[in-house]
Amino acid sequence: MKAVSAISNAMPGFPVLATGGIDSADVGLQYLHAGASALQVCSAVQNQDYTVVQDYISGLKCLLYMKGMSSLGEMTKWDGQSPPTPVHQLGKEVVTKEEVGQALPNFGDYKLVKDKKIVEKLRDRDLLADEFKPNNT
Repeated sequence: MKAVSAISNAMPGFPVLATGGIDSADVGLQYLHAGASALQVCSAVQNQDYTVVQDYISGLKCLLYMKGMSSLGEMTKWDGQSPPTPVHQLGKEVVTKEEVGQALPNFGDYKLVKDKKIVEKLRDRDLLADEFKPNNT
């Protein structure tokens, strides 16, 4: 954030891409206030999935709307953090070291072995089971 602020102050009008540590809409807004022109969200997408981008966009819209209001009342208690990720969006399937018998990297023939193990793991899964149904909250 300090680097974004320093660059945008030293070079007004120069487009600055903010990266690193953007884990909520609030942090994204802080980078924009520091002078960023664009935001890059990578780790959050890897840890969850691409729907987190839409969550951040909605959060940024809400935060910008709230900052433009003169009297927010109870709404000021919302900090811009997206709600917890639903169970059906917890990220990619993984194959543990125990399932394969050794730790395997994610490239070349090793990746093919991992992908084969994931297919075997998912083949008999009942996608209509109760564990995959969303909560009614």
